[in-house]
Amino acid sequence: KFRFQFFQRPSLISVTMTAAVLASPSPARAFDFDYRSPARVEGSPLPCRPGCTDKLEEVCAAAQSNVREWRKERSQIMNSLAQRGLQDILKEEDVVCDLQADLAAVEELTEAARCFHKEGAKLGEAMLQCMKASGERAEVVAQAKDILRSANEDYQKELETEERRLAETKEASKEQQQSIDEFLQQYSRSLGLKISRVSAQTILLSFTRISKAEPKKEFSVVLGLSKEGYVASKCNPEVPELPRLLERLNEDSTNATAVPQFICGLRRAFSATV
Repeated sequence: KFRFQFFQRPSLISVTMTAAVLASPSPARAFDFDYRSPARVEGSPLPCRPGCTDKLEEVCAAAQSNVREWRKERSQIMNSLAQRGLQDILKEEDVVCDLQADLAAVEELTEAARCFHKEGAKLGEAMLQCMKASGERAEVVAQAKDILRSANEDYQKELETEERRLAETKEASKEQQQSIDEFLQQYSRSLGLKISRVSAQTILLSFTRISKAEPKKEFSVVLGLSKEGYVASKCNPEVPELPRLLERLNEDSTNATAVPQFICGLRRAFSATV
């Protein structure tokens, strides 16, 4: 901190008194005496005899007048100097007050700068810690990015494999459906096979031209698809071969010939009941 001393401003009365003392006439000296003749001085103890001449009295009176004028001029000069000195002192006091105010402001600025320096040091430390944490986070993000990139590549490979499998399955299903359609069209024309949709994943298989005596007699069964596989119901008439035919169909359900074989076996079973 800047340390400064406050000066006590002298009072205006003390300064005025000092100037008055300096400007006052000097006390009477040894030569300030009455130059008149002792005989002319009333109450003089000297015997009455001729005293100083008139010429001497005039010279002494002129000297005293010059001394008075000199004192007067000296008093005026000293008074002017005292007033000027007083004004200079007041001006210097104002300057000192301004300097004291400036010093106080400088002290406040110095304290503020010291606090700012401390805060700046704390802020710098916090920034360093933040940068360090950011670097660690960036490293973690880079590692996670590498892991995700590797996982994405593996997923893309698996996806491509699954897409190829799906395409192959679709192609196989398309071929199987085409084969089934051709089979059904052929059997529908020659053997009287009719397929009707009952509900979702459920169809009705109807056969005619089985009985030569009654070509229009209908033999039917409801075939559905569940979570366990193919199921059959409402078989008319009942045939004992149906459970074995369903088991074979479920075991070889992915084969394109499984359904045609089931239909052929079921027709033979219906023919055996005639």
